[in-house]
Amino acid sequence: MGFFPRMKTLNQYLLTAAVALLGLTSISLAQAPAGGGRGRQTPEERVKQMKESLGINDEQATKIKAILDKNQAANQEKMQALRADTALSQEDRRKKMQEIMKPTNDEILAVLTPEQQTKFKEQQDRRRAGGAGGAGGGAAPAK
Repeated sequence: MGFFPRMKTLNQYLLTAAVALLGLTSISLAQAPAGGGRGRQTPEERVKQMKESLGINDEQATKIKAILDKNQAANQEKMQALRADTALSQEDRRKKMQEIMKPTNDEILAVLTPEQQTKFKEQQDRRRAGGAGGAGGGAAPAK
């Protein structure tokens, strides 16, 4: 009968470990960006996404990455200040974020072909409406 108390202790350790693992998984999922990866992306991630959804070529990708790199720091500071402003309604915050991103998006549009511009604008519209689309002027996943 000396064997069974050890089994009970082992089962308690295994149960504790399983609960701890589930807890850590929940925490990491809670910290993931909302919208299935629609959180803030690096310029490299955004360019990759645009290659897939807009079909940009390597020359366009280089130009767009340079635009994103150039504007990233200033835009991030403005966005952080905006997120910290709790006096704004969600709608006002969204409008101000669009205003912040407009110069960057306009520069990106200048690099795209007319067909790509149309797709890019459609993706932005879907994102603003809360539908599928890339982050911060990026692109939606290819269909």
